[in-house]
Amino acid sequence: MEDNSVSRVYKTLGKIFGIILLLVGIGALSGGVYAGNFIAGQLAQQDITMPTKDALAAQVKAGSITQADADVLTPYAGQKMSTGKEAKAYADNFVAKHMAAAAKAAGLEGATYATLGKNVSDAQDKVLAEVKAAHPDATEEEAQALADKEIADPTTTSEAAKTAASLQSLRVDTFLNGSTIRGTLLNVYGWSVVGKVALWAGVALGVIGLVLTVYGFVPAKKAAHKAE
Repeated sequence: MEDNSVSRVYKTLGKIFGIILLLVGIGALSGGVYAGNFIAGQLAQQDITMPTKDALAAQVKAGSITQADADVLTPYAGQKMSTGKEAKAYADNFVAKHMAAAAKAAGLEGATYATLGKNVSDAQDKVLAEVKAAHPDATEEEAQALADKEIADPTTTSEAAKTAASLQSLRVDTFLNGSTIRGTLLNVYGWSVVGKVALWAGVALGVIGLVLTVYGFVPAKKAAHKAE
């Protein structure tokens, strides 16, 4: 009699926890599927095409990326970006490497958007100094306006202005835009990982919950009574 009571307790607990785990598993599974579909939909809207094999070969030859980077990107060559894995590969092995190559070409290997700020500021100060030397009677505001105009002029003959414009373009057009794109793609990758974890956790919890639920609802075997 005592064995049957214990068995009923276990089976009741099996029903309770089984149903709970089954529901949690279904929720996690649904969340994982939704995350995967959402990411694919968002990437489809961005309409990003991965570089072709020929383009990758040209980038390696130009020194913008390494052969190792090309090897990572080759399996996705020419495809529309649709997964977090592809987003990470493009962010780390294409965008980031182009940013690094551009900085190296400018003689600023290892530079970041933050460190380039000082380089740009120093270059702009040199242009301002040239303007003040050429226009000693100009006020600070007038000199600054002339310096900004000189930097923005694509036909300028001032080497200092050319350098300032080049560094400013490197910082804004390459590093700011590149960092924004890379951050967005890595965010996509991060959420894709979360989605996959939720998906497989949902499967595991669902299986465990189903087993416990079945165990809880299967009638217990009655113990045989000994004849007195």
